[in-house]
Amino acid sequence: MITQPIEIGKFGRIHALNGYIRVFSYTDPQENIFTYQPCYIQQDNTFTTVSIELIRTTKQGFIASVDGIDNPEDVQSYVDKVIFIDKTMLPKLEEGHYWHDLVNNKVINLSNKNLGIVTAIHDNGAHDLLLIKKENGKSLYIPYIDQYIVKVENNIITVDWEYED
Repeated sequence: MITQPIEIGKFGRIHALNGYIRVFSYTDPQENIFTYQPCYIQQDNTFTTVSIELIRTTKQGFIASVDGIDNPEDVQSYVDKVIFIDKTMLPKLEEGHYWHDLVNNKVINLSNKNLGIVTAIHDNGAHDLLLIKKENGKSLYIPYIDQYIVKVENNIITVDWEYED
């Protein structure tokens, strides 16, 4: 049973007539998505266990099979479903942190000015970006790179970033 769901990927569209499906991974490295078994999908506010197996790697992600499914009609119900694992399945980090641990952290700058709360983390291809919701409701992106991130401690991210209204 899943008690602390963490998103690790998403199913894409059906691939071929044998029930294969595309898988997009949020793990690093991306192949690690197949090491977390079982994983889960959410259907009607409940989590259902699912086992996926790598068939092959593509430029856009992976082609996988879902255990017990061998036709496109049955795998159709998985299209666009988010793939979850329980947070307890993640290995403990000796240093650093998982991205999901940064969400809801307060962000302050070197002048101790509150910039807002991290609501999401996005990958723009060059680096990750913290999406911060400011107190006025507007959003702000700060690159998650050493140049701007000073420290992450006690649910507070200190950044070298000037306050913007």
